[in-house]
Amino acid sequence: MLGHWGRLVGVCCAAAAIGAALPAAQAQAEPRCTRQVEPPGSTGTVEPQVSFETDGPANPMNMGGLRGTGMTDIAVTATPPLPESITSQDITVAVPQRFARSGTGLSSSYLPDPTFTPPQILEHGKLVAFTLCVDASRVEAGSYVGQVIVGGPRGVQPTTIAITLNAKNEGAFIIGLVIALVIAALLMLARGMSSNYVKPTSRGFKLAFASALNALEETATEWFGFWTSAVIGIVAAGVAMLQVYDSNPSWGADTISSLIALGGTAISAAGVGTFVSSMRKT
Repeated sequence: MLGHWGRLVGVCCAAAAIGAALPAAQAQAEPRCTRQVEPPGSTGTVEPQVSFETDGPANPMNMGGLRGTGMTDIAVTATPPLPESITSQDITVAVPQRFARSGTGLSSSYLPDPTFTPPQILEHGKLVAFTLCVDASRVEAGSYVGQVIVGGPRGVQPTTIAITLNAKNEGAFIIGLVIALVIAALLMLARGMSSNYVKPTSRGFKLAFASALNALEETATEWFGFWTSAVIGIVAAGVAMLQVYDSNPSWGADTISSLIALGGTAISAAGVGTFVSSMRKT
């Protein structure tokens, strides 16, 4: 008995130790971007002349709805290879303009200056690689674009690399998701009640109200009619809105337009778009 409890305590202690060690291991695994842009380069001259080239823009930093530090790896090739006299301190990284949010009608917003890890000269001078980091802990939703110039001493032809950081407005999406699902559910309920509503033979608020209550009661008891279609419609609306959110890396940059489009997606996916159109006609 004591042996059983001893093993159980040992397993719990081991699990706790592993859980405590994971954050420290992740922190050690993350690149340490300690260098600032435009470090002092070498005053010498590289001969023969070396050209830096890149295959294209860096991989975009997609922050999603989270905030923190955005990171992307950058690699440039050197033709011909850099001489052995060139060290990491001789590689320069410059930012000609601040990373700015793009989009028509959006207010101006900028990212802080990026930092980067000490460049590594690999493959006998044929490749220069480093990680670029951007503090995105307080950025507004949107797509931020900018450029980074990687160069070196005189005799090194620099290259320009396009950088993109995307951030979403997760808080607005959650609020819009809940509101849109509630509206879709109410519209489906109104559609079900409309088919069960019996117009009173004489005018009067009490008679109309009583007829509406009867329609509500009949609709609420239609387990294989109203409730089945309502559950399917709400699930379809939720899935459709999640797909819209996932497919747009900068969702919520224009909050109002994004929420309106989200509501339209929910109404259409729930199958109540035709019912809304008929209400407008009447």
